[in-house]
Amino acid sequence: MKINRRRFGLLRAMVLVCALLGWFAAAQPSTSGTFVIKISLSAPTIHAGEGPVITMITSNPTDHIVYAGQGRGGGPEVELLNDKGEDIGVHAVGGVSKHPDSGFVLGINHDAMGPGTHTRAIWPLKPEPGYLVPGVYKLRIHRCDVKAGADVYSNTITLTVVP
Repeated sequence: MKINRRRFGLLRAMVLVCALLGWFAAAQPSTSGTFVIKISLSAPTIHAGEGPVITMITSNPTDHIVYAGQGRGGGPEVELLNDKGEDIGVHAVGGVSKHPDSGFVLGINHDAMGPGTHTRAIWPLKPEPGYLVPGVYKLRIHRCDVKAGADVYSNTITLTVVP
């Protein structure tokens, strides 16, 4: 197997950067407070078979750096409750995972957010057939506060699905 030296060097550099960022995060002073997640829908009512589009804004209203979980195993997860109270979030995003695929293999497992900053993401859901049937659903998203080790939940919004 031929190893591409340039790619190997880049990979090694990325691992070093990730390790340094992890050390930097651990070295930060312990403070209270966390980030805030606000979600909205492009349309509160959709037709069965369509996928809703969520806008998610994660902001840091504190005076210190916060770490919002991101990437595999750490970040944004959809909670979608049907009229029976069942969480079908995993089916709303198309199966396997309840959070979007970052597409980044090594990925940093958090977003370090400075005081007063925010991130905005547009997230089109691709529901599995037969799960978003006509009815009223409660939708919210949560991410892990890496430093506190607790989930931070968004506001809850209503999604109506019509035939």
